[in-house]
Amino acid sequence: MTKRLGINSRVVFICAMMFIFYGCAHYVPVSMNPTPLANSSEPPHILGYSQNTYVLGFPMGGNESLDAALNDAQKRAEGNKFTVSYVDKKETCIPTTLLPLLCRTETDIYGYAR
Repeated sequence: MTKRLGINSRVVFICAMMFIFYGCAHYVPVSMNPTPLANSSEPPHILGYSQNTYVLGFPMGGNESLDAALNDAQKRAEGNKFTVSYVDKKETCIPTTLLPLLCRTETDIYGYAR
């Protein structure tokens, strides 16, 4: 009976470690336009970027909002006009999406600068 308990405790330990160190990425396209909006044969590139990291649900000082990503795109464009093709929002949560210990959220704006 002690051998059976030893094997079960090892299985539980291995499953617990897999759960703890398992990372989960959640990818959500916010809006998407499949046709290019600019007269260019090159694919759209990242115009703006914003991110925030959460530890135990508490933000660590970043801003992953769409407004922050648009402000970053305006700074990178340096007064030039830009056309937004689509916006991506990506979350990487460890260990799971439901109750993460560590979560990183990113917002990317793809498009063309003129």
